[in-house]
Order: sequence, then C-alpha cells, then structure tokens
Amino acid sequence: QTHQPLLIKMNQNPRPATIHCKGVGEDVLLDVVPPAITLGPVLPYSNSDVPFQVINNSAFAVEFYATEFDRKRVVEEQILRNAEGYVNDVLLLQPRRPGESLPDELMEQYYQKLNALDLEYERASEADEPAASPEDAQRRLSVAPASA
Repeated sequence: QTHQPLLIKMNQNPRPATIHCKGVGEDVLLDVVPPAITLGPVLPYSNSDVPFQVINNSAFAVEFYATEFDRKRVVEEQILRNAEGYVNDVLLLQPRRPGESLPDELMEQYYQKLNALDLEYERASEADEPAASPEDAQRRLSVAPASA
C-alpha cells in the first residue's frame, strides 16, 4: 500500500488543499523458461535460434517488446515529443491497454501539425520563396522518414 498527500493550489486562495491518497499496486509476475540462456558463437550472416518462453502469471495483460526493433514505439515517441499539453515536462494520458495506440486526440493534433507544415512548404514553393524541404519539416517534428 502507498500513502501520498496531493496538494492542490487554487487561484485566489493562499493555502493549498491537501487530499490524502491511498493506493494498492500489483507486481508483474513473469516467468522466463529457461531462466538462463547461453548463446554460443555465431558466424556473421548466419541464423541462430534459441527458443524460450515468457509466462504471464499476473492477473492482467502484459506487453513487452524489444525497443531496438519496434518501429511503432519509435514513431509514438516522436509524436509524444511533439504533443501539446505538457505541464512541467509531464504529459498526462490515460493508461493504455497492451497493443493500443496513442489517443485519437493526440494523433489528430500531430497530423494537423504535419498538414500545416505541408501547406507551408507548398505555399513557399508556389511563391518561389525559399522554404523548408520536407526533410527539414520532418526534422522540425522530430520524425524519421517513413522509409527508415
């Protein structure tokens, strides 16, 4: 169990209100079988498979992934970096179920920014003015090109 006071500051009131919060969390119970894996030498460009199992003994669904190979996670992190609504470097979002994508509002906000950059580029191109290239626009939004 965790006990944590939550201070709420209100306009026109010099004293913050305090709400005492209490919560209970659950541990994730995963078993990896076998518990240790020994990888032998592998020649370059050869395949080597080592089977293992991850068994979820928790009362709730669990999602895990290899961050180096998950393209969706990389894109979602870039969208989150460009999201509006951060307060003190924190963006509050509802918890997601395993496999769910980011909230629709956040995705729409991101695509509106992309569309605005596209329009800016098109207008500058039509007026023969120097404009940011699509690559520069992607850098402004910290987005890797889709072909990467």
